[in-house]
Amino acid sequence: MTDIHQQHKSSVGEIKLSSILMTISKHRRSFLLVLGASVLLGIIFAMSAPVRHNYVTTIQIGSAYGNNRLSGTMIENLESVLTKLKQALIPRVTEEWSARNPPVQAPVVTVKAAKTTGIILLQTATTNAEKNKVTAFHRAVADLLVEEHHLLIKTQQAVKLSSAQAKLDSATSNIDRLHTSLRSLEQRLPLEKQQLERLSKEITEVRNVQKQFFSGNPPENLPTAGIYLLLSKLPSMSERRDRLEKDISFGLEDKIAKIRTELKKSEIDKERLESEQALLKNELDSLRSTRILGLALPMPGTLGLPPMAILFLSFIFGLIAAWLVVMILEVQAARHSGLMKT
Repeated sequence: MTDIHQQHKSSVGEIKLSSILMTISKHRRSFLLVLGASVLLGIIFAMSAPVRHNYVTTIQIGSAYGNNRLSGTMIENLESVLTKLKQALIPRVTEEWSARNPPVQAPVVTVKAAKTTGIILLQTATTNAEKNKVTAFHRAVADLLVEEHHLLIKTQQAVKLSSAQAKLDSATSNIDRLHTSLRSLEQRLPLEKQQLERLSKEITEVRNVQKQFFSGNPPENLPTAGIYLLLSKLPSMSERRDRLEKDISFGLEDKIAKIRTELKKSEIDKERLESEQALLKNELDSLRSTRILGLALPMPGTLGLPPMAILFLSFIFGLIAAWLVVMILEVQAARHSGLMKT
């Protein structure tokens, strides 16, 4: 049963194919005319259609390559650059272009970025005849970006150097102030120590007099009234000595120790700021400005269908169109035959 069914299907297919060939043969003139016209139109289109290329301008975003912790940073973030190009620079150039060349349409530019390399691509698909227009448009956009980044670099240089110098000046001023305070305290310390030593000696002498007086052997060179006057000063002298000792131990010496610690820390900070300033100058010296690497260069290959593909599609379209024409003629012939019989 299966073999019989397959034979039946093959015989039906052969009948259909032979019927199609007979129909085409009957109207072969019209079939070949439509097919030939379609292929001819395909040849004409393939020969006359302008070749389109993708013209690309490559822009390298500037970076700092100094040998320090800030090295390798781009002048401006890529996302920010893309937004600026799409929303500001390209519309601005398009507006200026339209104002100068009202009849000429501005090129359509797409923007892409290679994040790891800091490269921006301006792309326009057009024919070779439009290359000069695309080159001028791309240059105008790229020049605006390069100019903006040049001003940005100068601003960054001024701000960074000014900030670094201000920090260094502040650190230097603080060190000078600490040195002045330290010298003043160090000059006061020996004077107050001498004063304390003198006062302690006087107190010792008064106490000796006191011992002699109460032991019944007062000094012969001092009258009794003088001894009483001298002994009355002993409490105030002791109080002043205690105050001097406290001032020296917990005032001057403590302040001197704190200032020396702060001074050492400030000098370390100053050395760090000087090092950072040197690194910053090295970085600023090594800044790479944003620059154009390639202007409106055609990419390899062409856009659109190649000529052979156009010819193949025109042949396929011609077959379909020719078959439709044959079917229309066949239907008309069948109707005419029916009318003749009636």
